[in-house]
Amino acid sequence: MIINDLDLGPNGANLAGAPLQTNTWGQPGQTIGSELVYGARTIIYPTGGQKRQRQETIYVEAPGLLGGAAPSSPGALRTLVRQLQELADNPDLNPAYVQWRAGNGVLAADPDDGWWVIENVRPDMNTEGAGWAAVEVTASAVSPASPSALALAIQGAPLSTSYTPGQSCVVAFPVGSSAQPGPGTRAGAEGVIPISFLGNAPSPYVPFARPATVAALWTGDVTCWDTQNTASNPVPTSGGFVHPSWVKVYGTGHDFTGDTVVTNGVLLLLFQPGQGQLCSVYLWDTSLGTPAWHLLGSVQWQDGSSNTGTLRSIDLDRVSPWEARLHLRASTSAGAWSLFRLRLLFGHRDVPIEFWPVATSSNQLSLLWSTASAYATGFNDTGTSTTFPSNLPVSPGSGYAAVQASATGSPVFGWLYQNPPTTAQGRLSSNTVFGYGDSAGPTGGAYKLYGIFAWPYTGTPNVITAGGLALQAWDEMMYDIRNARWVMG
Repeated sequence: MIINDLDLGPNGANLAGAPLQTNTWGQPGQTIGSELVYGARTIIYPTGGQKRQRQETIYVEAPGLLGGAAPSSPGALRTLVRQLQELADNPDLNPAYVQWRAGNGVLAADPDDGWWVIENVRPDMNTEGAGWAAVEVTASAVSPASPSALALAIQGAPLSTSYTPGQSCVVAFPVGSSAQPGPGTRAGAEGVIPISFLGNAPSPYVPFARPATVAALWTGDVTCWDTQNTASNPVPTSGGFVHPSWVKVYGTGHDFTGDTVVTNGVLLLLFQPGQGQLCSVYLWDTSLGTPAWHLLGSVQWQDGSSNTGTLRSIDLDRVSPWEARLHLRASTSAGAWSLFRLRLLFGHRDVPIEFWPVATSSNQLSLLWSTASAYATGFNDTGTSTTFPSNLPVSPGSGYAAVQASATGSPVFGWLYQNPPTTAQGRLSSNTVFGYGDSAGPTGGAYKLYGIFAWPYTGTPNVITAGGLALQAWDEMMYDIRNARWVMG
């Protein structure tokens, strides 16, 4: 069986003495209503089709390396069963696309293949020593495999701002999708991601033609990973998408063994509790000879006395193909604490950050980029500055501040703002430290919305062109997509 992109193995085909057990009920038919006519008879009538449900016992076996454990091993089995439980428990991954007779490289069709809600999963781990376990899966049918329609449902609205440009709703679709409105593309780590630019008043439903394969529906979307051990399983920087020993996370209840990675194929964020940064930021950089993850640097927090914050905890609030939502808590040696809420959306170049300090923030470096290599130019739409230290002027027009190195192909990255800061729109503290510049940051117990962004850049550094990329990232952040999900049937 394959549920969404989760391959549960050979489904008992190679297990001697382990017959496939199937039980189906609730086949198509009517739910009957009735009314008694006194002195005559009872009138019956149809009220609607019955729920079609399927229960099946499958023999789960890890078909490949999983979390560093060998295929078909007890360790890989336990991880795979846990992933299945996370998927079943996550409403953002249901309805799920179920292929009842597929798995382990075999794509065998079944008349019941299609969209189902996974109602429950009951594993029997008494057999796990053999590398497989019997798991009872119960599901209810939602929609057939084909030719049912598929659309992206959007809920959101433009954010209020005192900047002058407009906001743009930008949504993405699985790799290989087509026929979506307002088409564009972005190169991602798993392939070319189709993008639609929908303006600031989009339709709540955006239809699209699905990819040629079912597997592609979960290619190029937002994913979350457990590194198991970041020291031995680092972010690949030679062209790979993810490390083969990472474990994909399917729900907010995952118990992490290692560090947390979230990625949408164009940006990748690495969160490491106990480190002096909120996250490390990687860009899928197409300006390199071989496109690969490029470490831009880390986003850090300082308290009012310039003590660097240590990341203490990470909580996942949402894991879905369209969005990863999480909140972080950090503290400094002086006992200051702050909360940060981050969102990574499908195909976006921006990462919104709600900054919630316990004490009022007045440090221009309370949020800062510590860059992996020196940048040469800092700018927004008011001009450029190459002198360190210096403030970038506040702009009434565009809510971004950006930096770029002088070499050809240097990426563009920086800060995004909902409203103009008081003192400076970006603080060039040194050629590797780029602060957000807001000396009148959020008050204690309240928040202000900021953001980070990054774009690959293939040509010679040019402030006008790079500024256009930065402005596009701001446009995307300023249309607040609060929810997105597929609608089928």
